[in-house]
Amino acid sequence: MNDYKPCGPLMDITVTSGTLKEIHLPHFICVDSVSSADNAVKALHVKGSEVSLERCELTRFHAKLLNPTFSLFGVIAQCFPYFFMKFHCETLIYRTKTPSLKLHVYLILKDPKLKEEVEKTEENNMRIIKPKPDKALKIDDCYTLKTSCDSTIKPPSLNLTTRKANFFDVHIKDAEECIELHIMTKEDEKIWDVNIESDEFSMNSSVSDSRQSTSSTTVGNRPVREILLEHLEYLKDEDLILFKWYLTEDDAAFQKTPECKLEKAVRCDIVTCMIKQHGVDGAAELTMTILRKMQKNNDAEQLQKKLDIKD
Repeated sequence: MNDYKPCGPLMDITVTSGTLKEIHLPHFICVDSVSSADNAVKALHVKGSEVSLERCELTRFHAKLLNPTFSLFGVIAQCFPYFFMKFHCETLIYRTKTPSLKLHVYLILKDPKLKEEVEKTEENNMRIIKPKPDKALKIDDCYTLKTSCDSTIKPPSLNLTTRKANFFDVHIKDAEECIELHIMTKEDEKIWDVNIESDEFSMNSSVSDSRQSTSSTTVGNRPVREILLEHLEYLKDEDLILFKWYLTEDDAAFQKTPECKLEKAVRCDIVTCMIKQHGVDGAAELTMTILRKMQKNNDAEQLQKKLDIKD
């Protein structure tokens, strides 16, 4: 197995009764001609001491297997094409609880395990939710972070890795106005660009710091807005267009959202817009309502469980 690299989490799956016709394993590969080439990507199947590889069909975020026999599963790629592939990534921003403004800006693969490790490490800090990079990125490529204000950034650059959640430690010297953050490739191409308003990084902000607001804005240690964003990220682009359309339609329980607010809105903007208009609980209920209208009942049920909402 030294000729292969991991492209998703290893999952232990069992079926207690019945027969499953297919399974979708999560991965963080950007599906293109390189990744979809014959034998480039396989499903790893581990049963006891036996290890085998199986063909799989790649969709945007999952690898589909038909008539699976269960044990340990994961998605892997051959080493040679692996370093030419591109991968879905995300950025995580945390404001440390210090008098001066310090940010931890993570650039990681869209890997649930890596994200969980970051959330555990930063559980005492304040999360600032922003969109992920628009473009898929290459493993081991070098990236730099720049700001629009006077700041100190360490390290000056970092490499995207599969196993480690690296971050930029950013010290902002004068943080009274909006801050612009952007990540650049070694060729000076901008792959991520966001603005952080002053009320978002304020430690007194009830919107940004869920631990200082009411209990209805969190479930366990997770902000509700983060759970809602996670479920919008599951939607394909065409599904997101439909979701935004439902937001602009009249509903007996919810006031419609003006189209101008959603025209260029990305997923995190949509969550922010719903919370501002309907409150945290209303945004959660509206999201479940629209998912059901879109015939995504399973997604709505999973969201309801995560939010611990009783029927």
